[in-house]
Amino acid sequence: MPAVWRLLLMMAGDDDLLTTMQLAGWLGVSEQWSELGRSKNYGPPFQRLAPQMVRYQRGSVKAWLKQREFTHTAPYADRRSRKKG
Repeated sequence: MPAVWRLLLMMAGDDDLLTTMQLAGWLGVSEQWSELGRSKNYGPPFQRLAPQMVRYQRGSVKAWLKQREFTHTAPYADRRSRKKG
């Protein structure tokens, strides 16, 4: 994704709706990762506007990212071990 688009995405509001391609570019992941995350329930929340039209609200993606923020690895390891058990 061109730097200009990244800059525009960073300046946009929390109510803006992003396509899968825009989301992937913003997060620095592939579109496939975004699609798999959506189908396997590990990606950010999304809105289905039509059968073939999915959008991600910027504010919801920011909140999803905030939930995955850690200051060190211990809380992350604890969270993963509770899931397996």
